[in-house]
Amino acid sequence: VELAELGTWELDVTTGRVHYSERLRNWFGFAPEKTDLEEVYDPIHPDDRERVMAAIARALQPGGDGLYDEEYRIVQQATG
Repeated sequence: VELAELGTWELDVTTGRVHYSERLRNWFGFAPEKTDLEEVYDPIHPDDRERVMAAIARALQPGGDGLYDEEYRIVQQATG
C-alpha cells in the first residue's frame, strides 16, 4: 500500500464508522475526526456519487458477496 501510494478505508458495518488512512484523508481533504459513512460521499464528484452509493449499498446487502470495486472522480474539499 505504501509503495504503491494507495489510500485505504475500512468500514465497521455494525456502527457505520469509517477509518481512513492518512493518505486518503489528505486526498479527500478530510480532517482526522471525520469517521461517518455519510461523509465518505462528500468528496465524490456529483456525477459519480449515485453510482458509488449504489455500489456500496450492494456490497453491504445481506447475502451479497461483499465486493466493492469502483472508480470515480473526487473533488478535494480544501482546494476544490
